[in-house]
Amino acid sequence: MELEDGKVSTRMDINGYIELTGTRPVLITAPHAQGPGADVFTGEIAWKVAQATGAYALVATVSRRAKLEDGNPADYNREWARNTPFRRRIDELIKRYGVRFIIDVHGMESDPVRPDVDLGTLGGRSVKGKLVSKIVKRLEEAGFDVGFEQEFQGGDILEYHCDGERVQGVQLELSEELRELGEYRAVQAVLVVVNTVLEEV
Repeated sequence: MELEDGKVSTRMDINGYIELTGTRPVLITAPHAQGPGADVFTGEIAWKVAQATGAYALVATVSRRAKLEDGNPADYNREWARNTPFRRRIDELIKRYGVRFIIDVHGMESDPVRPDVDLGTLGGRSVKGKLVSKIVKRLEEAGFDVGFEQEFQGGDILEYHCDGERVQGVQLELSEELRELGEYRAVQAVLVVVNTVLEEV
């Protein structure tokens, strides 16, 4: 940040994320963690679960309503953001540190027709079917209402970084009700997914 004509302006030459270094081959991303327009508490959820499990975490510190140098929104889950430090760091964590699974955490508004958790896999391309079935089963056993691509299939983080074999991934859409202040159910849901994945990778 710097002063320009007495006003504070945000510069986009910072990294735009914070990172928690892990010891396990799982990465939790929260690309929409910063307001305005944030998926509220997704950054905190990603951070807490990574701390508890040894996963890596990347949490955006720039709002998707900000602008990149090319004029596009700073939405790290879009194709035009592939050359941002956030997305380049995902590549580095895969190539240099052996990350083999990405859990991309997002938030959705609560609605009677929406589940607690909606699991996106790009139509099954980003993860093996057997593992998806196991994740859904474990979440349901933990008491969550789970949707499979009921509304959200997944974004460019899965599209670009996951091949469904060497690197797999899911997008987790967590309901607003799960993410309320003082509510730990969203943390529990992500913990269930991480622990299930760690049995397989």
